[in-house]
Amino acid sequence: MLKLDATVEPNTKLYNALMLAYMGCGDPRQALIFWDDIIHSREGPTYSSIQIALRACGDAPFGERQARDIWSRLKRFDIRVTREIHAAYIGALAGQALFDACIELINNAKKEAGLTPDVLMLGTFHNSLPDAKQEAMKHWAAEQYPAVWAEVQKLSKRNKMSSSGYFSNGIVYNVGTDIRA
Repeated sequence: MLKLDATVEPNTKLYNALMLAYMGCGDPRQALIFWDDIIHSREGPTYSSIQIALRACGDAPFGERQARDIWSRLKRFDIRVTREIHAAYIGALAGQALFDACIELINNAKKEAGLTPDVLMLGTFHNSLPDAKQEAMKHWAAEQYPAVWAEVQKLSKRNKMSSSGYFSNGIVYNVGTDIRA
């Protein structure tokens, strides 16, 4: 419908909102189609766009491929990686159950991006993992980063909801990863 209205000129902010809307409806594939529109637009992506796209990658089938592509473009074009984007990339890989890759990213955060592991990184890692891997993550975090993990555990939490709308056995910590278009 949007393409039929000649008076509306889509911009990155609109595409960001559409990505968030489709992700909210459980359709990360469609959200990533809007990401393609953003990267081919004159305006290009914003930091919010990158963060939203990486979040969609965590939920999309085979999303790690697109997440790695986004990450390699950030590195290739020497774009500054913020704490939020780094955490979003960890979340994208964790959503695809790539536990070891996430551990490597967190352990190398200082060297690669000048970031120290924090509540956002560990919380996003935990929240994005499938339920079956959350217990292993908790043990790893408590062993490797006990002070940071203790801070994560102090945060409010809720039961994890599956894509079908049912509550699962996992929990989600409120690490403040809300994104605005």
